[in-house]
Amino acid sequence: MRRIILKLAIALLTFVVGVLSAYVIWLNRSHTPPRQAIHEGHASHPAPPQQTSADATTDEQNVIPLEEGWARLTAAEFCFYGTNMYHPGADDDPSAYSETGGPFRPDGWMPSLKGDERAGVEFLIRHIPDTSRTQAHVDPLGMALKGEVAVYCLQHIMRVNWYELKADYKTQLDLAVARDPGQYQAVLQRIVRSKRGSKEMMRLWARYYENLKQTSTSAN
Repeated sequence: MRRIILKLAIALLTFVVGVLSAYVIWLNRSHTPPRQAIHEGHASHPAPPQQTSADATTDEQNVIPLEEGWARLTAAEFCFYGTNMYHPGADDDPSAYSETGGPFRPDGWMPSLKGDERAGVEFLIRHIPDTSRTQAHVDPLGMALKGEVAVYCLQHIMRVNWYELKADYKTQLDLAVARDPGQYQAVLQRIVRSKRGSKEMMRLWARYYENLKQTSTSAN
């Protein structure tokens, strides 16, 4: 009998302690501001906006990333009409391309090239091995590969055509065109499609750009 009474007393004491503890916790929370109220209090004093350089224009601040510009270029449906190749003086003479009204301009598709040309060149060189097809047509031949378009962009940036990078390129091109003028585009595509050929072309473009920058620095 005593054991039963003792158990009941312990149970009753445990219940009372639990109720008192819950009441104390509730009482403390009732005097603490809600989490949302704390956040709203901070929101009423926002951090000052980051300062923008006074030299930065609105266009420079809103320039699209290289990846986005590249995606737009390689998804666009158009025909180069010969503007894929670099022609000396054409950038300063829009009438040189009567069919299109002007030369192909990589910085028109990828404006960030104007702000960081080196990053753009490195980006394009990395895409030379890409054999995915684009929607751009090389008149009067076929649709261009992405790696091929990257080469066309590099030609206009550095003002030199791909077959001028290496004497053997010119030899390959001349022999192929002598047999069949329709092979003009195919020669470049074969280089891009070849793992060894694309790596060599990447290296040649990178070397040409570095020499170009060194020459420009020395001249200044």
